[in-house]
Amino acid sequence: MIDLHTHILPGLDDGARDWEEALDMARLALADGITTVVATPHLFRQRVVGDFNPPELILERVEQLRTRLAEAGLDLRVAAGCEVPLTYEAMRLLDEGRLLSLNNANRYVCLEMPDTAIPLATQELIFQFSAKGLTPIITHPERNPVFAEMPDKLMSLLRLGCLTQITAGSLTGAFGRRVARFAKQLLTKGYVQIMASDAHNSHRRPPLLKAALQKLTAIVGESRAWDMVAATPQKILNGEPVF
Repeated sequence: MIDLHTHILPGLDDGARDWEEALDMARLALADGITTVVATPHLFRQRVVGDFNPPELILERVEQLRTRLAEAGLDLRVAAGCEVPLTYEAMRLLDEGRLLSLNNANRYVCLEMPDTAIPLATQELIFQFSAKGLTPIITHPERNPVFAEMPDKLMSLLRLGCLTQITAGSLTGAFGRRVARFAKQLLTKGYVQIMASDAHNSHRRPPLLKAALQKLTAIVGESRAWDMVAATPQKILNGEPVF
């Protein structure tokens, strides 16, 4: 399996607190059947606009993690990316070429919506990504209360070419029953293409997919479920079209 969304790099955001925890997360991922993780720290450190993680820093930390994994005998592949908030400041960095796409392939980027609102300029900002040849992957829409109230708003973004990624923990109840029900609703409607862990640590939010994959399989079938954790993430890392 490929975990397309993790916060495994220490010192960049609210993810792994140090290298020891990063290695603990790697061990958990491997034991769960995950062979590749994508390190996607928040673009802005601690979500403070202006204090951002530049591509060269993220790539440097990924290389450091690869070295430490090799030294520990952990055969986990790591790719780089970042999680971009839907803000004008992020769009400025996009215009300046200072956003790291997934696997640095210049095709896909993780896009995080505000927690409690869908900005009026959302479609305009999505067009800016498209103009740069980037496809936004909307992260954890099932955890957004606005989408829960108005799922058609999410469908309108899919029509613009966006993809969506749900969090594995949403299916296993880690975020409550309401989120679990909405995640199932989105899956049933065919609004979701990817499932990832959005792991932040080794205890409360670990990099695990297997338990959620069982629930995902029961909802969408085995073939489509595996696509969401293997085939589709691989296409994204290769910079290939998903459809």
